Amino acid sequence: MSTVPAHRPLKTFVPGQVCGVSPQRTNELLAEQQSTAGMWVTYQRLNRAGLRQARASVRPIYDRTSLVRAYQSRTFPGLIQTAGFTTTVLQQVRIRQGVQIDDVTAAVAERMDRQRASKAVIVSASSA
Repeated sequence: MSTVPAHRPLKTFVPGQVCGVSPQRTNELLAEQQSTAGMWVTYQRLNRAGLRQARASVRPIYDRTSLVRAYQSRTFPGLIQTAGFTTTVLQQVRIRQGVQIDDVTAAVAERMDRQRASKAVIVSASSA
């Protein structure tokens, strides 16, 4: 089974004859795309080791954050959720993603601790 490199779609779209982009700029865009490839992780992959571990893994990012701007169409950002709301959300995440480890209580405790420790200003828009 062969896999298509992640840069393939961009490589077929960007060349000069389609977008008027020079070969040098095409190479720059491909390099930038490749350097960002590992910056995002799916929630399912993040949650494999348990919900508490997933919450703790992002803690250093939140500790360094001074301003959070968030838009969430289906829920409220974690930093402004109550313990009860977070419990319900994470129970549903666990069921939906088939997370085997039942550590919702520990995950909620981690999130609530993160809220207390956060010095970030939260600017949020939500349609929830």
